[in-house]
Amino acid sequence: LGQIFLQMEPAVFAKDLFFVYGSQDQFSLFSKLGAWAYRHLGLEGSQFAILFAGHLSLLGAAALLLRPIADPRIRVLGLVSLAVMPHYYGGNGVFSFAENFVTARTVSEPLGVLALALLIHRRPLPAAVAALLAALAHPLMALPVLVVGWAYLVMCDRRWAWTSLPLGLIVLGLAIGGVEPFSALTQRYDPEWLEVVVRSNAFVFPLQWPVTSWALALGSPLFLW
Repeated sequence: LGQIFLQMEPAVFAKDLFFVYGSQDQFSLFSKLGAWAYRHLGLEGSQFAILFAGHLSLLGAAALLLRPIADPRIRVLGLVSLAVMPHYYGGNGVFSFAENFVTARTVSEPLGVLALALLIHRRPLPAAVAALLAALAHPLMALPVLVVGWAYLVMCDRRWAWTSLPLGLIVLGLAIGGVEPFSALTQRYDPEWLEVVVRSNAFVFPLQWPVTSWALALGSPLFLW
């Protein structure tokens, strides 16, 4: 919401400490969409519309992803599992999918699932477009979609495995060249600052996760297995 306000009133919010040195908003188009919705629908209307559309789209994309399964009962159970299983993942219960408040993840998640569904249905160009739109909303949410999509392509045709080398060299070159956001891959924290970051953002460091977070992270794969 603060990032949407920054889009609407940059002169007022640009000096806020949260934005002075940049934020993840610079890598996302979501706040521009949110600002447009806020102007036309108001705060309550825009929040409800984006949230409702995001949740409905996620279920629709999941249904498309499950369509190759022949047994309709299994497809229904898949959607039920998506709805009723714990949505939390990662450390300290900070993140969950299909959250009950609006973020860029609300838009990126259904687009990412749609990209995988289209890829399985042998529609690579629309899948690439959906993945690109997911990345424009939230690059970090789109990253695992790209990895899973690449793994699926390798399973279908081993020659796709060779693409990992040039892609890796491109990312490394962008990092060394100082191109954002890849330049962050070469940055390091000094010990004092790292201690502050670990204490404030323990969810980023898996070794700092409590047992309950690991239980949530491993629970879904074990259930599906």
